[in-house]
Amino acid sequence: MYNLMCIFHFPTRINHSTASAIDNIIFDISQFINYSVNPLTNDLSDHNAQILTLNISAHRYRERLHFIRKIYKHTIPDFIYKLSNESWDCVSDSEDVDLMFNSFLNIYLRIFDSSFPLIRSKSRKNKLDWLTSGI
Repeated sequence: MYNLMCIFHFPTRINHSTASAIDNIIFDISQFINYSVNPLTNDLSDHNAQILTLNISAHRYRERLHFIRKIYKHTIPDFIYKLSNESWDCVSDSEDVDLMFNSFLNIYLRIFDSSFPLIRSKSRKNKLDWLTSGI
């Protein structure tokens, strides 16, 4: 569930007659493909430590391209003007409701796309969503 997996399978508590894996590291392995887990014997107690090494690529913070529509005050009147000057005959001429709707939608989307074109935008996605401006 939620891609949560226990990532090691070696004993962490060892005494003279038994060994058990009672300490667990559980995380979403789909977020980190390249990782390693190793035991660390500390000889201070009957519990061994686990060392988790995550290999995080610097590309994790790369800029991503996405497309947005910017609607400005001067483009809205253009959109309204184009809608009002459109001939809607092909919509009202049909008797089939599905054809009427598809004709309307095609005209509407064509005008919408011409009035509010897609603009390519770069954004840097910050993966530290938990980090607040106060920190």
